[in-house]
Amino acid sequence: MSETGKERMPWALVTILTILMGSIGTFWISTLPGSLISAYDLGIVVCGMELTSAPFIVVLIAGLGRFFKGVKVKINATLLTYVYTVAIVSSYFISTHWPWNIPLRFWLDRFMYPEDSQAFVPLFMAPPAEITRQLTFGKVPFPLAEWLPSILYWWLCQVLFGLFMLSIANILRRRYIDIEKVPFPHAMAVYESIRQVSTDIKVPERMAKFFLLGLIVGICLQLPIYLQAAFPWFPDIFSWRVNTCPSGQQYAGWGETVLGLVSLTAWNKQPLAYAIAYMMPLSVLF
Repeated sequence: MSETGKERMPWALVTILTILMGSIGTFWISTLPGSLISAYDLGIVVCGMELTSAPFIVVLIAGLGRFFKGVKVKINATLLTYVYTVAIVSSYFISTHWPWNIPLRFWLDRFMYPEDSQAFVPLFMAPPAEITRQLTFGKVPFPLAEWLPSILYWWLCQVLFGLFMLSIANILRRRYIDIEKVPFPHAMAVYESIRQVSTDIKVPERMAKFFLLGLIVGICLQLPIYLQAAFPWFPDIFSWRVNTCPSGQQYAGWGETVLGLVSLTAWNKQPLAYAIAYMMPLSVLF
C-alpha cells in the first residue's frame, strides 16, 4: 500500500514573498501621485468589490518562469496557489485604504480637525496632536510609548475581525463549497490566470486565445483611463475626471436629479467590476 506524500509548506517562499510584497507595495504606493492612487497600487483597485491587483500581477509574473528551463517544472498550480495566497493577504495591507486611509485619517485629524477629533476619537485610537503632527515632517525619534495604545488598537481590529471572518467562513464552508458549490468570483478570476500559466494544467488552445484576448481588451480599456490621469492634456474619453474616484466609482453631485432616488448616490463604471459580477451566483439555498 503506497503512502501519499504530504505537501510541505514552502516557508522560504512565503516569508520572502511576504517581505517583498510589503516592501515593494509600500514603496510603490508612496510614489504614486494623487490622480493614480487607489487605482494603480497593489492593493484595492475596485473599492466597491474590494478587488485587489496584487494576486493577478504576482501570479502572472510568476508564470513567466515557465519560459525558463531551470524553473519551468516548478511553476505548477500548487506553487501558484501559495503565491496567490501570500499576494492576496499582503495586498490588503499595501492598499490606499489600509493603512494609508484608515487609520491614517484618525491620526491626521488630531491636528487637522482638533475639536472634532478630541470630541469623538478616544486616545487609544490616535495619539495627541503634537505626536501625530510628527508624521508630516518626520526626522524625530519615534515616541513608542505614545503610539503603542493606538498601534495595539488597530492591530487588534485586524486580528479580531480576521478571526471573526474565519469563524464565519468555517461555519458556511461545507454548505457553500461542498454542497451548493457556490463560486467565489475573486478566486475564480485568479484561478483562471493560474490555469493559463501553470505547467501542470492543460488548457485548450481556444481558451488560451480567449485569455490573451481578454488581456488585450483590458489593456485597451485601461490605457485611456491611465493616460487621462497621468497627462492633463490627454482627452477624458470615459469622463473619469467628472465626479469619479480613481477606481471608477462615479458619485452624484449636489443638485443632480439622481439624488432623489433612495440609496443611489454612486455607481461604478469600471468595466472590471461588471466582468467580476458576471461570475457571482444568482442565488444561494442557505
